[in-house]
Amino acid sequence: MPQLKFENLPQKTKKKLSIFKKSQHHTEPFIMDVYVKEFRIVWKVAGGVGLCIYAELKYLKGMEGDNFFKISNIMLLQKYGITRQRKYIAILKLKAAGLIDYRKQKGSNLQLRLLAKGDK
Repeated sequence: MPQLKFENLPQKTKKKLSIFKKSQHHTEPFIMDVYVKEFRIVWKVAGGVGLCIYAELKYLKGMEGDNFFKISNIMLLQKYGITRQRKYIAILKLKAAGLIDYRKQKGSNLQLRLLAKGDK
């Protein structure tokens, strides 16, 4: 598998995304239900910002089931250094590719749901 290049992301985001790199001692991914094909599709569609949104949705889906979730602008800014504008651009790209669905509520963050099925 070729190394993904994150040079267009801030250093803080690169550090957070480094958890997705495979360990040399393991043959299987160590994050539950993160599939290489799905990961590559998200990267091609929405880049590093899309991967951050994907990682958060994947985590929430694993913890609470297949529901709609709010991803806070403040959390993305503090955790990954992603602004709300970049978040919404990535969400629109992921929606257009059919990887996520969202619901709008007046005066609130979008509620997102991961649609990717997890092809290995």
